[in-house]
Amino acid sequence: MRGAGPLHGVPLQGPTDLRLLVADVPAPFVLDVDRGTTQPISGLPAGGDRGIGSYPAAGGSDPSSAVLEPDGGRIPLRDRQPRPVAGDLVLSGADRSVPLVLTDMGSGASHRLSWPSRPDYSLGEATADPNGRLAVVEFANAAQQRLDLWLLDTATRRWQHLPEMPASLSPKATDVQWTADGRMVLLDRAEIAVWRPGEPRFAVRRVKPPTQPDRRFVIW
Repeated sequence: MRGAGPLHGVPLQGPTDLRLLVADVPAPFVLDVDRGTTQPISGLPAGGDRGIGSYPAAGGSDPSSAVLEPDGGRIPLRDRQPRPVAGDLVLSGADRSVPLVLTDMGSGASHRLSWPSRPDYSLGEATADPNGRLAVVEFANAAQQRLDLWLLDTATRRWQHLPEMPASLSPKATDVQWTADGRMVLLDRAEIAVWRPGEPRFAVRRVKPPTQPDRRFVIW
């Protein structure tokens, strides 16, 4: 595993057809990646009346965390900080000292996974692709402002290290989402990176720096 450095890759060329709704202060904005333009969203509550965040379908630090079923049913979770992956799949295990387990809350089946990252990194969020088969899993060293991304195949339970990782990226100021056509999009303070499983490198482009450090976004 290479030492962590800045995120590198090939230049992001050609049309991407990507528009991102980015959380920012004083207002979120829409980033048009191809045009390199931003458009603030107006008409929202200001100051302490507004908060921007993302909320998983299951999880949290509350011991009563649960998976909520479409019919209103509730499946309790033993882990205090579960990471929803896709469907009924939940990932648990805060760091290398705790077993990393992938659990199917529907069937009750669970599988212990190998810890792919460095021992001084902790488990972050998991973001699944549109099919729910592949998930980008974050491992972070917050003290050193480093992020290590791995691709988990939820069917084979095998890991693949993403290109350019680990990298000097702030875990709190970096977000990952998937497009409908299966591209992974990473946004940090000043760069956007696009990657499709199987490609050897990220395609990277500079973007408008944020006002606040949080770079949460959704594909618009």
